[in-house]
Amino acid sequence: MAGNVMASRIFLLFESFMPRLSDRLQYQSIVDAEWNIIYDKMDKCVKSGAKVVLSRLAIGDLATQYFADRDIFCAGCVTEEDLQRVAAATSGTMQTTVNNIINEVLGSCELFEEKQVGNERFNIFSGCPSGQTATIVLHGGADQ
Repeated sequence: MAGNVMASRIFLLFESFMPRLSDRLQYQSIVDAEWNIIYDKMDKCVKSGAKVVLSRLAIGDLATQYFADRDIFCAGCVTEEDLQRVAAATSGTMQTTVNNIINEVLGSCELFEEKQVGNERFNIFSGCPSGQTATIVLHGGADQ
């Protein structure tokens, strides 16, 4: 939240939202449940048939490897502006959850490539159904 907040109500808490655990087995059951949630989210992405997964938030090493093992490209920390641009070009819809992924929300393109030009990597979506843009990358030969 940014800026000033007028006439706000303040809640002061001397408590944690973290559960208090009395033994190791309780801790392990919570860790196991969290792992199950993570794997369930990744499985839902795989089952959707997506070959490219882009996220506004960080993806993490576990998911990156999980997707790579299934020949799925993923990228995290993608700006919202870039996500909106990709959604517009591919006719996809940005989602806030991985639950109930239906074909109508998935974007499409004829070819997705990750190319390196100099020291920079670019993700290129070609043959997009709603794509009305072209990108030209100019790269000078001079050292800077």
